[in-house]
Amino acid sequence: MMDDWIWIVIAAAVVVILVLVVLAVLRSAHQRHRSRNLQSRFGPEYDRTVKRSGRDRGEEDLEERVRAHEERPLREISPEQRERALAEWRALETRFVDSPVPAVRDADHLVYEMLRERGYPLDTVDDRAEALSVERPDLAVKYRDAHQALVAGEERGDSDVTRLRDAMLTYRDLLNELVGTRTG
Repeated sequence: MMDDWIWIVIAAAVVVILVLVVLAVLRSAHQRHRSRNLQSRFGPEYDRTVKRSGRDRGEEDLEERVRAHEERPLREISPEQRERALAEWRALETRFVDSPVPAVRDADHLVYEMLRERGYPLDTVDDRAEALSVERPDLAVKYRDAHQALVAGEERGDSDVTRLRDAMLTYRDLLNELVGTRTG
Protein backbone atom coordinates (compact mmCIF):
# COMPACT_ATOMS: atom_id res chain seq x y z
CA MET A 1 0.00 0.00 0.00
CA MET A 2 2.84 2.36 0.81
CA ASP A 3 4.36 1.72 -2.61
CA ASP A 4 1.15 2.87 -4.31
CA TRP A 5 1.20 6.11 -2.33
CA ILE A 6 4.82 6.83 -3.34
CA TRP A 7 4.00 6.26 -7.02
CA ILE A 8 1.00 8.59 -6.76
CA VAL A 9 3.18 11.32 -5.21
CA ILE A 10 5.85 10.83 -7.88
CA ALA A 11 3.25 10.95 -10.67
CA ALA A 12 1.70 14.12 -9.18
CA ALA A 13 5.14 15.72 -8.90
CA VAL A 14 5.91 14.84 -12.52
CA VAL A 15 2.59 16.34 -13.64
CA VAL A 16 3.22 19.51 -11.65
CA ILE A 17 6.74 19.81 -13.11
CA LEU A 18 5.42 19.28 -16.64
CA VAL A 19 2.74 21.91 -16.14
CA LEU A 20 5.35 24.36 -14.82
CA VAL A 21 7.64 23.66 -17.78
CA VAL A 22 4.77 24.19 -20.26
CA LEU A 23 3.81 27.44 -18.50
CA ALA A 24 7.43 28.63 -18.57
CA VAL A 25 7.72 27.84 -22.29
CA LEU A 26 4.43 29.64 -23.04
CA ARG A 27 5.48 32.66 -20.96
CA SER A 28 8.83 32.79 -22.73
CA ALA A 29 7.15 32.59 -26.14
CA HIS A 30 4.73 35.35 -25.15
CA GLN A 31 7.63 37.51 -23.93
CA ARG A 32 9.56 37.02 -27.20
CA HIS A 33 6.45 37.87 -29.22
CA ARG A 34 5.82 40.97 -27.09
CA SER A 35 9.44 42.07 -27.45
CA ARG A 36 9.46 41.56 -31.23
CA ASN A 37 6.21 43.51 -31.64
CA LEU A 38 7.40 46.42 -29.51
CA GLN A 39 10.82 46.42 -31.15
CA SER A 40 9.20 46.49 -34.57
CA ARG A 41 6.80 49.27 -33.61
CA PHE A 42 9.23 51.53 -31.73
CA GLY A 43 12.57 50.85 -33.44
CA PRO A 44 15.39 52.85 -31.84
CA GLU A 45 13.02 54.14 -29.17
CA TYR A 46 12.62 50.53 -27.99
CA ASP A 47 16.39 50.19 -27.61
CA ARG A 48 16.66 53.50 -25.77
CA THR A 49 13.82 52.68 -23.36
CA VAL A 50 14.97 49.13 -22.63
CA LYS A 51 18.54 50.30 -22.09
CA ARG A 52 17.33 52.95 -19.66
CA SER A 53 14.84 50.85 -17.68
CA GLY A 54 15.61 47.19 -18.33
CA ARG A 55 13.61 44.94 -20.64
CA ASP A 56 10.54 44.23 -18.51
CA ARG A 57 10.11 47.76 -17.17
CA GLY A 58 10.97 49.30 -20.53
CA GLU A 59 8.43 47.17 -22.37
CA GLU A 60 5.79 48.00 -19.77
CA ASP A 61 6.59 51.67 -20.33
CA LEU A 62 6.18 51.31 -24.10
CA GLU A 63 2.88 49.48 -23.69
CA GLU A 64 1.69 52.22 -21.34
CA ARG A 65 2.55 54.82 -23.99
CA VAL A 66 0.35 52.96 -26.47
CA ARG A 67 -2.53 52.80 -23.97
CA ALA A 68 -2.19 56.49 -23.10
CA HIS A 69 -2.07 57.39 -26.79
CA GLU A 70 -5.24 55.42 -27.48
CA GLU A 71 -7.00 57.19 -24.60
CA ARG A 72 -5.72 60.68 -25.49
CA PRO A 73 -8.01 62.50 -27.89
CA LEU A 74 -5.69 64.26 -30.33
CA ARG A 75 -7.19 67.22 -32.11
CA GLU A 76 -6.79 68.12 -35.76
CA ILE A 77 -5.19 71.39 -36.73
CA SER A 78 -7.56 73.81 -38.40
CA PRO A 79 -6.71 75.16 -41.86
CA GLU A 80 -6.14 78.59 -40.29
CA GLN A 81 -3.74 77.16 -37.70
CA ARG A 82 -1.95 75.24 -40.43
CA GLU A 83 -1.48 78.34 -42.59
CA ARG A 84 -0.31 80.43 -39.64
CA ALA A 85 2.20 77.75 -38.60
CA LEU A 86 3.52 77.32 -42.15
CA ALA A 87 3.87 81.10 -42.61
CA GLU A 88 5.75 81.29 -39.32
CA TRP A 89 7.93 78.41 -40.47
CA ARG A 90 8.84 80.14 -43.72
CA ALA A 91 9.93 83.20 -41.73
CA LEU A 92 12.04 81.00 -39.44
CA GLU A 93 13.82 79.38 -42.37
CA THR A 94 14.72 82.81 -43.70
CA ARG A 95 16.05 83.94 -40.30
CA PHE A 96 18.13 80.78 -39.85
CA VAL A 97 20.87 82.00 -42.20
CA ASP A 98 21.66 85.06 -40.08
CA SER A 99 20.61 83.81 -36.63
CA PRO A 100 20.67 80.01 -36.41
CA VAL A 101 20.28 79.60 -32.63
CA PRO A 102 17.31 81.98 -32.27
CA ALA A 103 15.69 80.42 -35.36
CA VAL A 104 16.06 76.92 -33.88
CA ARG A 105 14.72 78.19 -30.55
CA ASP A 106 11.67 79.62 -32.31
CA ALA A 107 11.24 76.42 -34.32
CA ASP A 108 11.25 74.46 -31.06
CA HIS A 109 8.61 76.82 -29.70
CA LEU A 110 6.48 76.51 -32.85
CA VAL A 111 6.56 72.71 -32.62
CA TYR A 112 5.69 73.00 -28.92
CA GLU A 113 2.68 75.15 -29.79
CA MET A 114 1.48 72.66 -32.41
CA LEU A 115 1.91 69.80 -29.93
CA ARG A 116 -0.20 71.80 -27.47
CA GLU A 117 -2.84 72.48 -30.12
CA ARG A 118 -3.03 68.78 -30.96
CA GLY A 119 -3.34 67.78 -27.29
CA TYR A 120 0.00 66.10 -26.64
CA PRO A 121 1.45 66.05 -23.09
CA LEU A 122 3.83 68.95 -22.67
CA ASP A 123 5.58 68.61 -19.31
CA THR A 124 9.10 67.81 -20.55
CA VAL A 125 10.89 67.19 -23.81
CA ASP A 126 10.96 63.49 -22.90
CA ASP A 127 7.19 63.47 -22.28
CA ARG A 128 6.63 65.02 -25.69
CA ALA A 129 9.09 62.65 -27.38
CA GLU A 130 7.54 59.63 -25.68
CA ALA A 131 4.06 60.65 -26.81
CA LEU A 132 5.34 61.16 -30.37
CA SER A 133 7.11 57.80 -30.29
CA VAL A 134 3.85 55.85 -30.43
CA GLU A 135 3.14 56.94 -33.98
CA ARG A 136 6.53 58.26 -35.13
CA PRO A 137 9.41 56.75 -33.14
CA ASP A 138 11.88 58.03 -35.73
CA LEU A 139 10.77 61.60 -35.09
CA ALA A 140 10.84 61.11 -31.32
CA VAL A 141 14.53 60.24 -31.46
CA LYS A 142 15.25 63.16 -33.78
CA TYR A 143 13.19 65.51 -31.58
CA ARG A 144 15.40 64.76 -28.59
CA ASP A 145 18.49 65.31 -30.75
CA ALA A 146 17.13 68.59 -32.09
CA HIS A 147 16.37 69.81 -28.60
CA GLN A 148 19.90 68.85 -27.50
CA ALA A 149 21.31 70.86 -30.41
CA LEU A 150 19.24 73.84 -29.24
CA VAL A 151 20.43 73.44 -25.64
CA ALA A 152 24.04 73.21 -26.84
CA GLY A 153 23.55 76.34 -28.92
CA GLU A 154 21.97 78.32 -26.11
CA GLU A 155 23.82 77.20 -23.00
CA ARG A 156 27.27 76.41 -24.29
CA GLY A 157 27.38 78.77 -27.22
CA ASP A 158 27.83 75.79 -29.52
CA SER A 159 27.30 77.20 -32.98
CA ASP A 160 27.73 73.96 -34.92
CA VAL A 161 25.72 75.11 -37.92
CA THR A 162 25.43 71.59 -39.31
CA ARG A 163 23.91 70.33 -36.07
CA LEU A 164 21.59 73.34 -35.88
CA ARG A 165 20.59 72.79 -39.53
CA ASP A 166 19.76 69.15 -38.72
CA ALA A 167 17.68 70.41 -35.79
CA MET A 168 15.79 72.74 -38.13
CA LEU A 169 15.12 69.89 -40.54
CA THR A 170 13.80 67.77 -37.68
CA TYR A 171 11.55 70.57 -36.48
CA ARG A 172 10.31 70.98 -40.05
CA ASP A 173 9.48 67.27 -40.23
CA LEU A 174 7.73 67.45 -36.86
CA LEU A 175 5.76 70.51 -37.87
CA ASN A 176 4.69 68.86 -41.11
CA GLU A 177 3.60 65.78 -39.20
CA LEU A 178 1.66 67.84 -36.67
CA VAL A 179 -0.14 70.06 -39.15
CA GLY A 180 -0.63 67.32 -41.73
CA THR A 181 1.45 68.70 -44.60
CA ARG A 182 4.59 67.76 -46.46
CA THR A 183 6.92 70.52 -47.57
CA GLY A 184 10.41 70.20 -48.99
